[in-house]
Amino acid sequence: MWARNRSRSSPCGGSERGSEPGPEPGSGVLSDRPSGVLSGVLSDLLSGTGTLPSSADRVVDDQALTKRRPSADQALTKRLLSIQPTAVPCQSRRDVTMSAMRLIHTVAGVLLLLLTIGSILRTLVVPRGLYSSLVHGLWRALRTVLRLTAAPFGTYRAQDRAQTWLAPLMLTGMLAVWLGGMLISYTLILHGTSGLNWSISFREAGSSLFTLGFASGDRLHLSVIDFIAASSGPLVIALQIAYLPTLYAAYNRRELEVTLLQSRAGEPAWGPELLARQSLVDTETALPQLYRDWERLAADLGESHSNYPVLISFRSPQPNRSWVVGLIAVMDAAAVHLAICPRTAPPEARLVLRAGFTALRDIGRSMRVDFDPDPAPDAAIRLSYTEFDAAVALIAAAGFPHERPAHEAWPHFQGWRVNYEPLAYELARRSDAVPALWSGPRDFRAPVIPPARPADRRPPGGHAG
Repeated sequence: MWARNRSRSSPCGGSERGSEPGPEPGSGVLSDRPSGVLSGVLSDLLSGTGTLPSSADRVVDDQALTKRRPSADQALTKRLLSIQPTAVPCQSRRDVTMSAMRLIHTVAGVLLLLLTIGSILRTLVVPRGLYSSLVHGLWRALRTVLRLTAAPFGTYRAQDRAQTWLAPLMLTGMLAVWLGGMLISYTLILHGTSGLNWSISFREAGSSLFTLGFASGDRLHLSVIDFIAASSGPLVIALQIAYLPTLYAAYNRRELEVTLLQSRAGEPAWGPELLARQSLVDTETALPQLYRDWERLAADLGESHSNYPVLISFRSPQPNRSWVVGLIAVMDAAAVHLAICPRTAPPEARLVLRAGFTALRDIGRSMRVDFDPDPAPDAAIRLSYTEFDAAVALIAAAGFPHERPAHEAWPHFQGWRVNYEPLAYELARRSDAVPALWSGPRDFRAPVIPPARPADRRPPGGHAG
């Protein structure tokens, strides 16, 4: 019987011609090629001139075949060995490719883990006003969604109710992003450092990160990764919990002064209204203490709101109150006071102005707001002279003393306000503060809200008893 040749697929693709394995020596099966004696007999039979071989002839042929079998087997073995080496380089290339992909996954997981840890440290731990891309990105996305949700109502109250949820959503979003980043990081690391598939790697990473404990690897290096993941999950949650008391302590200090300002500067607060009310109730002597209180608060705002930018999104309990509007009102009152009363204005007015625009600049740097750190005193401001003249007339009508007329006081007021107006307007816009007088434009349509002045309850011709 002749050995059958067949075509078989190569591990690298394509096909190769190969032979089935030959017969074992002494098995009685004909080898790859017939012997010379057998070939001659077959030729004679086919031509009709030959006869069948006798028993003696067959014994001779069998002996000849037996002698030729070893050489035929050796030739066949060489042919098989010449085919096998072609599969070895292909398997090697496949192994190299898989190893390279696992290395890439491991490196990507480590880089993502380092990026996540860096974001956590920058936001929660490092006591410096560092810019956080995560906080800024969440603020932009969530603020846009909430503003569009309230846009159909077309009122400031609707915007205020919607933006109340901005800070809580940002805190929840930061925790979700951090834990999600760690989950993806550990999944990539486990997949890259082991033979686990994606689903098992994800399951083991989640079990370790959230300390569920229902999945575990048997290898030592996987156990080390599991231990690191199991410690990082609770640590992030603990840092976030410890972050909240710091935020709310700064929030309470801020809102205390903003609430106290309501009875002095109206709601929403306005600088000229602050001076006019002090004259109406004969409390001008309380202005130096007010300036000192807000100087200290301005320093606190500059430190807390630059280190923890999410505080900017925390709104006041009442819709017509705002920390940035209150700070603008106190600074405007101090600037007007210095402009119209240069000799009798207390020195605390200068101090609160300096502390105020220094705090605004610190916050602006942490939020990457562009501003001129040393503007010219005669640089243009957005507040017009007409608005200033009307405010000075209101203050004078309330009986507040003044040493300069409005046209002489205007350059001095402009020289003060140029230091803080651009930053104050930008922060009021970003925080979606109440649209008060002299506080700049907003991203939503709403009319300017003047301060509500309480009705005069004094009896006609008398004084309050």
